[in-house]
Amino acid sequence: MTDFPIAAILRSPAYSPNHIANDAAILNAVVGALRRRGRKVCVYTERELQQGAVTEPVIISMCREQASLALLREMEYAGKLVINSAYGIDNCRRELLGKRLLAAGINYPDNIVSPTDLNIIPELKARGFERAWVKRADSHAQHKEDITPVFSPEEAQEILHEYFMRGIRSAIVEAHIDGILIKFYGVLSASPFFHCFHRLSPGVDLNFNSEELLSLCSRAAETLGLEVFGGDAVYDPKNKNIVIININDWPSFAPCRPEAVKAITGLIQSRINKWSKTKK
Repeated sequence: MTDFPIAAILRSPAYSPNHIANDAAILNAVVGALRRRGRKVCVYTERELQQGAVTEPVIISMCREQASLALLREMEYAGKLVINSAYGIDNCRRELLGKRLLAAGINYPDNIVSPTDLNIIPELKARGFERAWVKRADSHAQHKEDITPVFSPEEAQEILHEYFMRGIRSAIVEAHIDGILIKFYGVLSASPFFHCFHRLSPGVDLNFNSEELLSLCSRAAETLGLEVFGGDAVYDPKNKNIVIININDWPSFAPCRPEAVKAITGLIQSRINKWSKTKK
């Protein structure tokens, strides 16, 4: 086994709203598993990355700050191995997410990306938007208000104005999708890991094709450039249709952490082995 030292970078607390401990727990568990396999792993914060402390050739990253992602892109360009890729993480920003998925033919809600100082009421009405979600588009969510449900074009416009006053310059308004919310978690590897659940009452039959959901989520992750991912989908039992409404890099895996740690550790080992062959 080629012994390349590994840097593990914790997510900035600002980008772990209500999940600081859970986000740290999954990364620390992966670090522990790698160390038990004989790997040398050092843990850093995003600030330490930005201060130049990270010199390892292999990086496992939960970063979301734009300054961190810029540095990771430079490191990838220089030949370092970064999981998830900084390019994949950047694709999860709302202003890019929908474009990437829809262009790949993946079910995603109808949406409008707009500057927050623009009047979009006429366009929302013309496209039939009533119940919708207003989401920060220029960055990953940092506060619960960065994802807000609305029930009319006028209310959506009010939220855009609030975002503008907070210094947020871009937002996305997504049409609400009626159906059953499904949470999913995945790892793309030679032996893919996938876990999903819903909050229906026990014994209720969701009656959807789990293989279809796995295929859809895997395609979405591949499209965005993610290897460790999670998100939300909505199943419409009437039309038997699944729509992805959110996908992001490296979630907490709280409902399935032990199984996810094994899958992520295996992915990292496999990627290092493959990447190391390019260094000979």
